[in-house]
Amino acid sequence: MKRGFPLLLICLWAVLSSFGNKKDCVYAGSNISFIQSQTEKAIAATELKMSRYYAYKAINGIENSRKQMESCGCKEARDILLESLELLKRAAKADSMRGGKILLYQSLELTLETKEAINQHDLFHITPYTDELIKLDPAVAMSDPSIKDTVAMQERIDRSLQGYKESLELVVETVNCEEAFAFAEKIYKHSEQQLLRKDLTEAQQYYHYRTQLITSRAMTRLLDCAN
Repeated sequence: MKRGFPLLLICLWAVLSSFGNKKDCVYAGSNISFIQSQTEKAIAATELKMSRYYAYKAINGIENSRKQMESCGCKEARDILLESLELLKRAAKADSMRGGKILLYQSLELTLETKEAINQHDLFHITPYTDELIKLDPAVAMSDPSIKDTVAMQERIDRSLQGYKESLELVVETVNCEEAFAFAEKIYKHSEQQLLRKDLTEAQQYYHYRTQLITSRAMTRLLDCAN
């Protein structure tokens, strides 16, 4: 059987391709924080016109998040956020502070649910692919002559990880520092846990080692906000 390493590469590709929409998940999470803050300001406002002003800013935040929410792939978060949007629209048209704030509180509750849904979806939506990688039979994986050469195997995995490295660099450069650090830390800890396993093949060990190393370097650039 010579399907071991191709299967390994397919699993690696599945893991790495998820980082394309993972970037959108990070952006969507940042936008949700903005929407939350504007909704809270609308609730705290003492004048109807200011409450409406912040409500419209929250509405615009949701509208600007649509593309990222779709690409992120978290349907639950998207659906909850759309419910929140409708409540915000009604609140912005309310004739009284009391009526508007009731709607704003309901919208805020849904916004917080959206944030939690994204947090649950973030990073861990790659787990099924990672689990499949770990479950590979070592004997099958190593039966492919092309990976008996350790150097060749490492080079192929390094090339596969290039997409992840580039995505992570983009997150470091464009996402809020604290959120970027938390994102990278999750990945680092995941690889750390996998490296403790005794049943990993040489290829799997190297994959998690390199993932952890790339992530560690990114985290070093974010140390100012680690605490």
